[in-house]
Amino acid sequence: MITVNANLAYLLRVIVDSSPDQKIEQIKSIRWITGLGLKEAKDLIEAEHARRDPARDLFEEKLSSIISRAL
Repeated sequence: MITVNANLAYLLRVIVDSSPDQKIEQIKSIRWITGLGLKEAKDLIEAEHARRDPARDLFEEKLSSIISRAL
């Protein structure tokens, strides 16, 4: 598990915003700037993309409404 400090979180947002469809370039940038390994950089980029996925938010909203109705 990688803990992300505020500077790295900002860096991730900037890199993903600048090239949203180019994950390989994003991973290369993170590796070059931070010195992380391939797996760690890939995990960070994938986590940032997952955080931004609107389908995930919709799923979580539906799940919470189903749970609230069941209780």
